[in-house]
Amino acid sequence: MRPRGLWVGFVCRGCAMKKAALLMLSVLFVPIVSYAQGLGSIVGTVTDPSGAAIASAKVTAKETGTGFVREGGTDDQGYYVIPSLRPAAYLVSVEARGFSTAKENITVLADQTLTVNVQLKLGVSMETVTVTSGDTQVDTTTATLKQVIEQQRLTELPLNGRNAAQLTLLVSGAVNSPGGGADQ
Repeated sequence: MRPRGLWVGFVCRGCAMKKAALLMLSVLFVPIVSYAQGLGSIVGTVTDPSGAAIASAKVTAKETGTGFVREGGTDDQGYYVIPSLRPAAYLVSVEARGFSTAKENITVLADQTLTVNVQLKLGVSMETVTVTSGDTQVDTTTATLKQVIEQQRLTELPLNGRNAAQLTLLVSGAVNSPGGGADQ
């Protein structure tokens, strides 16, 4: 007959091994969750020439570098959302029955919610209108001040005392707080 203490010890060691295996599996999935950070999205409304919302319009965002395509549709108020887009250049096309197809080239930056409002013109569905704009794209969905500073600009900027926290002053609306200790 086995001593009772040895059997209990064996069960506990088995539980510890199961817990260790579960911990290792959860650590393996952490990079998948953290990879989702930095993705952007495109939101907006689709209207007709009179300003009325167009429901059930098809909105497509095609990444110009890779051909990756994400699709979405408008709701009853003409609002659409295309989430989880990698930072890249996209060709956004909007099509609806009885209207010309509209296309616009945009660039989604890291962690940016870009508003692209589209006004479709009446016409045949075979007619395509391409919009090319050089306007600065503004995030109107949040009140957060943020800006992406490209690597080339970053390497060309002089850092006073090699303090990387000074780079936050490049964002419009940012101010230096002399006693705040934020630049440590």
